[in-house]
Amino acid sequence: MKALKDLTIQELISTEITDCPCGKIHKMPIHGLELGSNALESIGRVFQELTITRAFIICDQNTKQASFPLLLKELKKHSIPYQVFEFPEFHLEPDEQAVGSLIMAFDKSCDGILAVGSGVINDLAKVLASISERPLVTLATAASMDGYASNNASMIQNNLKVSLYYECADVVIADTRILAASPPDLLRAGLGDMLAKYTSICEWRISHLVTGEYYCENVADLVRHSLKRILDLADDLLTGDLQAVEEVFLGLYKTGLAMGYAGISRP
Repeated sequence: MKALKDLTIQELISTEITDCPCGKIHKMPIHGLELGSNALESIGRVFQELTITRAFIICDQNTKQASFPLLLKELKKHSIPYQVFEFPEFHLEPDEQAVGSLIMAFDKSCDGILAVGSGVINDLAKVLASISERPLVTLATAASMDGYASNNASMIQNNLKVSLYYECADVVIADTRILAASPPDLLRAGLGDMLAKYTSICEWRISHLVTGEYYCENVADLVRHSLKRILDLADDLLTGDLQAVEEVFLGLYKTGLAMGYAGISRP
């Protein structure tokens, strides 16, 4: 079989891997990734492919400011109606209160959900999309974490941090104009998220050897390959270089796919 690290991003998304040495079938229910400068211009086609005619937009103060000048222009150009739900909290937590607020505000006339943000917004939108059974599109606002392609949601339940599993985003739109303009601390967070993979992959392997936990070297190698590419571009990333930002986001996205392939958040 062809190693996961050697597959293109489109092959990783669309291919069902049935002959992996680990014995597990690797597949992800993702339609696509729109990545690059002006990627937001694809939103009309993406909504059409997912048969979204009215969007429920989830954002907070920060992600609204970061994306709405470009986003609303595209929605207007394609005559896409929408309803906006903006979380008022400056520091939003993915807990029961946030989920309840979303559910209570959700407009059932909306046949699709557009999550505008990164970690917390992305996770909350996964919950709402699963409950409402609506397709989910995520507009990434920062290359700050690896959960965009994952079906894992990091939530707070009864005051404890837990990993819950829902539907992942059908399509992620990552416009480097928005990503590169995000605060430097968020770019550093994305880099830090990837650096932590050195530890997480080692822990996963150790657990396999000690406890017999499921482990896939093919998936682990995909993460290592993505990590090396990101480290090579680390200096350029912190200057806001568009190519570096794009490559780092792609690496984060691939590690999210790795978690989905493994069926656990270990990678």
